[in-house]
Amino acid sequence: MSYSKRFALLWLALFAACFLLFVAQSWSGVYEGSEPAAWGWFCQTTVPYTTIVFAAILGATIRPMPDRFSFAVTVALACVYYAVLFGTIVAASEAKAGPEAVTWLQKSSLWLAAVQGLAGLIMGKFFGTSKEPPGGEKTT
Repeated sequence: MSYSKRFALLWLALFAACFLLFVAQSWSGVYEGSEPAAWGWFCQTTVPYTTIVFAAILGATIRPMPDRFSFAVTVALACVYYAVLFGTIVAASEAKAGPEAVTWLQKSSLWLAAVQGLAGLIMGKFFGTSKEPPGGEKTT
């Protein structure tokens, strides 16, 4: 399996974990009365990069293979990003309720933006790599 597909699977697993946690919190009333604002925050925080990952994977049948270093750095930043995101969601639900939880989520954009910027930069490098795979074989 190519590095790109491995990364996409990791990204999907991390996204799914945060998504399911957010759904559970919504059902349990953590964001009661402020669900649209909470989901607006969640979608703007996760959907753009998830779209980039899957557009890159689904949009090409033959892709150049990223190098191992790019893969390792991309995975590390994705894990840091989702750890911060997951921690933010948990902290918001434990510290606050209703509109106050949404205020906490919106405030988290201050530190999430830094990690998002780095993740976006390395993902661009990762998916834009032009190195050919060993042996000249094509990867998908």
